[in-house]
Amino acid sequence: MEFSGLRRGTRILACLVVLVAASQARPSTLEDALREYPALEENKAMAVSFSEIPVAFNAGGHVTKAAAAAAALDRCDQARREKGAERPCEISRLNDAMASSSAEIKAGSEVPHPLFMWRYEDGASRLHLVGTIHVLKAGLHPLPQPIETAFTQADHIVVEADVMNADPATVMRAFARFALLPKGTRIEENLDAEQLDRLKAVLGDIEPVARIKPIFIASQLTVGRLAEFGYLPNYGLEAHFLLRGGDRAVHELESVEQQFALLGGLSMPDQVEMLVDTVEEMEEIEPTVAQLARSWFLGDDDEMLRLFEEYTVGSDADRALLKTIIYDRNVTMAESIKDLLGKPGNWFVLVGAGHLPGPRGIVALLEAQGTRGQRVMSDETVQNQPSELVADGQS
Repeated sequence: MEFSGLRRGTRILACLVVLVAASQARPSTLEDALREYPALEENKAMAVSFSEIPVAFNAGGHVTKAAAAAAALDRCDQARREKGAERPCEISRLNDAMASSSAEIKAGSEVPHPLFMWRYEDGASRLHLVGTIHVLKAGLHPLPQPIETAFTQADHIVVEADVMNADPATVMRAFARFALLPKGTRIEENLDAEQLDRLKAVLGDIEPVARIKPIFIASQLTVGRLAEFGYLPNYGLEAHFLLRGGDRAVHELESVEQQFALLGGLSMPDQVEMLVDTVEEMEEIEPTVAQLARSWFLGDDDEMLRLFEEYTVGSDADRALLKTIIYDRNVTMAESIKDLLGKPGNWFVLVGAGHLPGPRGIVALLEAQGTRGQRVMSDETVQNQPSELVADGQS
């Protein structure tokens, strides 16, 4: 439920936080691709493998931007595998938007720095608290080694909500209960003419979202925009580790239903404001998430806080969203994490990175309750304490 750094609540929503072929894409040098790109028909995209010898592909004239991005990535991946290029392809251009490369995002992270990971120990209980980004792109892997090592030693995985293994029927019930407008009402009734026109300009056909509450439309727009640039949940930290969980027990600090209820419970004026802000600032979503990822890879608490809290002082909607999505949940999650430390085991806890830093973050709340952790550094060798499952050869 994180992302962004956009104006007002869109910053928080994006921080908490969709394909057909057309004209023939063809491989070229990066220089050729950059020269040819301006003449391509919209919708268009450029994908690049920033390897020792870059592989670049352009695709233009597609039905949607997402289709152009998918075509460029697919052809680029084929070519880079044939040439043995080691780096994954990533979207570098999408129509007129330029994307930050993975190398730019991670620049400087090779120098020792704090990670968004804290270690806590209490008797027979050992816990690593890891701040996550829910969506990443392939080029941003691998993750810092101490985080990977802490995972291999864990016998319990803890997440905010286990959306990967959630019962589909439960998710659909939660969606129907909290994400849909009251029966007989439609999104048009909550927007003025100008707002509705702008939404139509972004979506084209609004019929698929006509019954959905504004904040969930805003969330879908944010996720869709990020997907066009290759930021996907399956590269996010939760999926990265849950898919490799093996026989480890998975626990939830919340539930999928609770997360639906949090967003769906915001007032309609606040939700409309979030949607309007998101529609107006679609072009800023990717740059902001790139900033968010950079602050994560550098362990920059101040920048992380700025991205979540900047411009949230003058709007009731901003304050409502920040309180509901971040601060209130920090309190309840800190209580649950402290309870885990009273239980024997090796715990690997994943929560959105925006929940951890600052005076109202989970780390400070735990410390105020007498639970002090140690910040883990990027060059640290995590002490080898294998989990029971690893020791038994089950992982």
